[in-house]
Amino acid sequence: MLNRAHNTAALATKFAAKQSLEIEDYLDPEFAKNFSKWLYQEMPNEWWFTSYKEYTQQENKSYNKTEIIQCSPKNKDRIQFETKKSYNLFNSGKFSYVFDRTTQHKANCPCKLCDFRRYLNSSDHLNFLSSVIGDTLATTRETFASRFTAGQFLSPHHDLNKGKVGFVLNLTPKWRAEWGGLLHILENDYKTLKKVIIPSFNKLTLFTIPEQGGLPHFVSHVVPDTTQKRISYTGWFA
Repeated sequence: MLNRAHNTAALATKFAAKQSLEIEDYLDPEFAKNFSKWLYQEMPNEWWFTSYKEYTQQENKSYNKTEIIQCSPKNKDRIQFETKKSYNLFNSGKFSYVFDRTTQHKANCPCKLCDFRRYLNSSDHLNFLSSVIGDTLATTRETFASRFTAGQFLSPHHDLNKGKVGFVLNLTPKWRAEWGGLLHILENDYKTLKKVIIPSFNKLTLFTIPEQGGLPHFVSHVVPDTTQKRISYTGWFA
């Protein structure tokens, strides 16, 4: 699945300099094309779940947890309701998000999504990434496909305690910057913009998660009313 044309030594030098890296044509081109097509056109829509942050107040204390709703016509009104709540939280300055994601399937599931998850956790792949980052990676943490559609977003946050490195593998053909859905990397003040990454097909963005404070980043809102879908595969390695 991995594109064997990569120069591991050159990638390692670039990663060492900035503790982050963008690798073009990460996967074998034919595999990337077919996997993207499957995610867009063939994977059942019911395998997507809208994910959002739910806040509750009890005895003068605030609690929050991640909630998901299966993407099906029967849940359309509820998804719209929770999306509006996420906008209100965003506008009030609280951490919030709403986007679609996949979930873990049963053990030994033979689908393409699970095959890919298993490959990411294979010794072949982990050894390659370990050579790139100059540190041993033993396993994946949480990994999933994500889908950002009209109005969806992920507000500024860090990935502290998620793993040693985080990654985003873009699988969206011909995404345009003006559609939004851009990955923004921030300085530790959560205000100063360090870098903006446009989703480019088959590009892997890899970044260290500092033990002190994580790495602040966010995904900008996808423009309203668009039919475009920004699909990627994301997660963490430890």
